[in-house]
Amino acid sequence: MYPETQREEDTARGLTSYNSSHFKDNADAGIVGSTPATTEKWLSTYKRSLRATSKKLQGQLILTESVKKPMHIDGTQQYTTKEGQPDPLLPIIKEVFEKDTNRYYLTHDHWTTELIPKVREKIIKLFTDKGLSTPKFEIILTPAIVFNQQTTLNHPENSTTDTCEWSDDILLKQDETDSGFRLMVGFSVSGGSGYVNYNLRERPWNDRGGRLSVVFSKS
Repeated sequence: MYPETQREEDTARGLTSYNSSHFKDNADAGIVGSTPATTEKWLSTYKRSLRATSKKLQGQLILTESVKKPMHIDGTQQYTTKEGQPDPLLPIIKEVFEKDTNRYYLTHDHWTTELIPKVREKIIKLFTDKGLSTPKFEIILTPAIVFNQQTTLNHPENSTTDTCEWSDDILLKQDETDSGFRLMVGFSVSGGSGYVNYNLRERPWNDRGGRLSVVFSKS
């Protein structure tokens, strides 16, 4: 699902999916901890990170938002449902942050330490209010491989917009420790569904959003 070049059959069904030329560059030694003897390409670094996430989630049921990711305009653009209705997450975002905030210009830490706990709290309340027991679940930013599969198989429109999204994936060093960076996905100009890049988790940007996934435990 990460083809090296854009395929005709993908173009025909509206999917943008190819490897960025960035994949072939040498990974930054200061970030991944490489030495002259252990130099690697960014593609190898990303594969290590994707495999670690996949291993962690193996065998678990994952439900992922299917919201539409918009084109970048000026930072005021909004996600919508696939039917074009307002972003269902927006009221919670406005409750947690400032009234003019949307999915964009949030850091990875904003998502994981402030927004996700509030979403989880509201889901649990829905079960409690209905007198139902709450299933064992967690909420995460959608992993890169899950975004890739969802976009490739079901929502090619999210591969064609010039905005990207945070993922749950940690950019791992060669020794498998946390580099402090997180992976980003979905940027149409450099690969669309096949795009992967990285940024510091505390760095916001006005063309980087995110989508959530609910993970149900095996037990």
